[in-house]
This record gives sequence, structure tokens and C-alpha cells, in this order.
Amino acid sequence: MKKNEITIAQHQRLSDVLTEIPTGVILNKTITGCGATHSEIHAKRNSIIIEPNLPVIDGKCAKHPDIFGVKEGVTKEEIVAYLKHKTDCGYHKILTTPESFPKVRSALYEAAERIYDDWFLLFDECERTIQDAGFRGTITLPMDDFFRCRNKAMVSATPIVPSDPRFAEQKFRQLILSPSYDYKRPIKLIHTNNMVGWLVTFINDSLEMELPCCIFVNSAELIYQLIKTLRIENRSKVFCSADSVKRLRTLGFNNAHTLLEELAEINFFTSRFYSAVDIDCDKRVGVIMLSDPRFADYTMIDPLTEAVQIVGRFRNGVEDVAHIFYTDPSLTYKTQEQLTEELASCEEVYKAVSAIATTTARAQENKQEALRVMPHHRFMREDGQRNYFMWDNAYDDERIKLYYTDPLLLKTAYERTFCVEFYEYIYPDKECVRLIRPVQKIDTRDLFRGVIKQLELYENSNLPVQYIQATLTTQLHLMIDTYYAFGKETIEARGYRLDKFKEDLRENECQMLLSCDAMREFVYSRLKVGETVSVREVRSILTQAIDHFGIPYKKEVSSRLLKHFFKFERRRNMHERQIHIVEKI
Repeated sequence: MKKNEITIAQHQRLSDVLTEIPTGVILNKTITGCGATHSEIHAKRNSIIIEPNLPVIDGKCAKHPDIFGVKEGVTKEEIVAYLKHKTDCGYHKILTTPESFPKVRSALYEAAERIYDDWFLLFDECERTIQDAGFRGTITLPMDDFFRCRNKAMVSATPIVPSDPRFAEQKFRQLILSPSYDYKRPIKLIHTNNMVGWLVTFINDSLEMELPCCIFVNSAELIYQLIKTLRIENRSKVFCSADSVKRLRTLGFNNAHTLLEELAEINFFTSRFYSAVDIDCDKRVGVIMLSDPRFADYTMIDPLTEAVQIVGRFRNGVEDVAHIFYTDPSLTYKTQEQLTEELASCEEVYKAVSAIATTTARAQENKQEALRVMPHHRFMREDGQRNYFMWDNAYDDERIKLYYTDPLLLKTAYERTFCVEFYEYIYPDKECVRLIRPVQKIDTRDLFRGVIKQLELYENSNLPVQYIQATLTTQLHLMIDTYYAFGKETIEARGYRLDKFKEDLRENECQMLLSCDAMREFVYSRLKVGETVSVREVRSILTQAIDHFGIPYKKEVSSRLLKHFFKFERRRNMHERQIHIVEKI
């Protein structure tokens, strides 16, 4: 991809060096907070700005009254009403999450707006399309529309250049802001097995300087354990996703929020607040990042993207920045060559199954089910083509894992984006502060005794060991799922017959998936209250949604499934059966 550079001086904004963001570029801002989103909000054109997370949209809308924010709960009709309204700036500016983009597109069609010709589409903090794709496939929902737009761009201070060939086909180029000054911030890297002890040191340093302490760690469970261990429940706030808020409240910690509000003495943030969110504070803050692959691999913060974004969130600047981390030399990773070979071979098998000719509807249904349960299914698009964003996500995960196998590798990576002070403190285990666990672990000796007792029953069966292992593993997973889905009383009532629960478990999973937020957004973007559509069209839309989200629904797709989303009435005209949609559920 061709690269162009633009020099930017200290204290200059993007609008000082660039009249407007040009089309067909991946704009690498290099520095956070230089006003790229602000520039597009004030650009003299109609714009759709896709933001990775909801807090960004809420923050921007609070500052700019002409902006219309689209998120869950905002209807297509409200978007259409905004489009008919004349704004003070003379242009319409829509901010949306990727998941709500289909609603925006549908509203523009209804308002007779030519989205692909007359609107500018900007994907903000574009590295998230790659880094979040593994656990949030819906983040790339707008990509096909993105490539259909005449006027479009991606922007970030830490972009990852995607491998999707459509960028090359449409002659995208990288536009890089090159600061004329030393923009790298200082950071302390602490490699230690005593994470809690060093966290206490940095918290105390911040509080002694009367600075709010802001701690970034991508695990609500780890945050809870830290709060309990340090006994700081009454001095802390947590900013995280809605799911994490629920999880923390079930554990007894209630001061958790999905949206930004006034900071406490000690504040914890998860990855929901890594990108694009402006954190306005009337003073500088102390920033601490925590990563420990021994606890969970998703706590590993990327020095090239996430660390830069974290420090750049604070509009009044930071006083001190530290990353406390531990490495795991036994962490396994794949090189890009190894991963490419593995993914290519899996794709070959997937396509071979996809190419199998079927002669009956039942056979076709079985083939589609086989494709959906293949692990490689998530690396393919709905049209059967390669999902390059998922490939890039896999490459990125392996790159980050490699850093955390050796502290010097992480240090070297950090030196590309920060001025590094590196320290290493490894202590005897007995000197390390232990985390307080929210739930006591079962005594593994008791568990082992139970397993041995069951294995003894098989001792004289003459069955192959591999068969016994496979059977016990499968049965154990089913037992655990059944217990948490139905409880002890129901299991007792059915005589502990595991086979009686298999179909119910599958139905349970399907019902949960059918009613999830992403599924609702998908259906709501295609059907609206007050319209009358044919049963055939409803079944087609529901089938598309089920296939899109890979829901293991084995029954015939019926219009009755619409009950998960709408109240409706059945009608019939001379030609076909119809459904009139009354209201959303």
C-alpha cells in the first residue's frame, strides 16, 4: 500500500494540516487527540462515523448537538426524523456502532438518501475491526457497505493495515502524520511476579500527589480480586461493559458503570474504554496497566496499539504511566508462516465440504450444519469467501502472545511507541501478595478421588482407553451444562438420565442465541413496526439471521420465531399469507 506523509508540529491539530480527511486512505494520526473525529464532525459534507464502542458516541453527542448517535434502542424512524431535520451546520452527522449500522443504512434508504454516492463513511479507531473480530464478529458488519461507498476512509493513531484485497483493488493508501517533535511519552515497565505489591506502590504514589489513579486491566474478575485484596471497595469505581457490570454486582461490588462519570480516587477500566473515549478530568492522572497471562491471555495489553490508546484517552494529560506485567515463557504461539499454513489448509477442507453437491433439501441442510460446526466457519464470510479480518485477528493475537514470552521482547516493542524505563523484580513466591479469590476452589484431591472411583468401574470392561477418555470428557461437559441450566431438583426428577436433557440443552442454547442483542439488531434493521410483509420474506430474513450468527437451529425456520422480536398479526390476501408487525418486544 502506497504511503504519504504529512508533517504536524507540536500543538497543531489535524485541521491545521489537512482541510478534510481525503477518501481512499487509512489515516495514521500517530498521536492521539489531534482531532480527527472533530475534523469530520465539522467537515462540509454528510458523514457517517462508525465508532467501536458506545461510550465514544455518548461523549461526542454530549459535546456536539448537531450529531445524531445511533445505538441499541434508537429506531429507524428516529433516524429518518433526524435526516428530515435541518441542522445548524447544514449537514447531517451520524455516529453509530458497527452493530447499529444496518439501521442507519435502512433509514437512509427510506429517506431517499444516496448513501453510496453522497455520504462520507469514516471508520474510527480502525484497528478494532481486526483486534475485536475474534470475539465480536459483528464489528465488521458495515465492511461490504464501506467498500461500496465512493467516499470513505479509516482512521486511528494506531492502525493495523488490513490484508483484505479490496483495499488494494480500490487503491487505498496510507496517509501518515509525521510529528516534527519528540512525541513519545515516558513509561515505566515493571516485570514482576508480585503484581499486587507493585500496584499498591503506584497507587500510593498517585494518591500522595493527589492525582486520580486510573488502572487499565481487561478482566472484570481480576479487577474484583484486586479490589477485594487491597480492601478499596469504598474508594473505587469500575468502568466496563454491561455484562461486566452484572458480573461485578453478582459478586457484591455495585460501583460499576457502563458510561463515564466523575472519577473516584481509584478507577478501573476494561478494554471498552481503550479506544476513542475522551476522558475529561480537571487534573492530570496516574495511569497503570496490568497484564498477567497466567491469569488470562486477554489481559495482555498490546504495546503498539492498546497502550498508546490508553494513555491518549486523558485530555488533560497524564502525570505518570506504568505497565506492571508478568511473562510466561511456556506460552505457545505460532509464527505468521505457521498460522498461514494452518488456516490455508483448514480453508481448503472447508471449501471442499462447501462444494459437495446435494440432491435434496435435507442433504443441503445437513451440509450447512456441517459447515457451521466446523471451527474454520468463523474465518469465512457469509458468501463463502475468506474473512480477511478474522485472519488478521489471528495474526495479531499470535504477535501479542510472542511479546509475553520474554520481557525483553515486550520492552523492545514498547520502545517503538514510548520512552522506556525498564525494571525487573522477581521475588520468592512466599513474598508475593496473593489475590483474594471470589470463590474457593474445590479440593482437587476430592475431585481426583471421585474420578478414580469412576475409572475403576471401567477397569474390567476391556474398552480402549481412548474411548473411555472421550466418553467421560463428553459426559462431564454435558453434566456441567445440565446442572447450571436446570438445577439439581429437575435432574433428580428425571432420574439423572443425561439423555433426557440433550435436546433441551440444545433448545436452551438456541433460545438464548435467538434473543441476543446482535440478533435483535439484525432483525430490527430489516423489519419495522407497522409494515406488512409476506410470510415467505419473514422466513427468509430469519434464515439469513440464523445463518449469519451461526445459530445451531435444527428445526424448520418458521415465521413463529418472529415472536422473539415483535408482537404481530397474521393476515392473508388473495395471493399469499402475510404478517403485520404491531410492536417490538
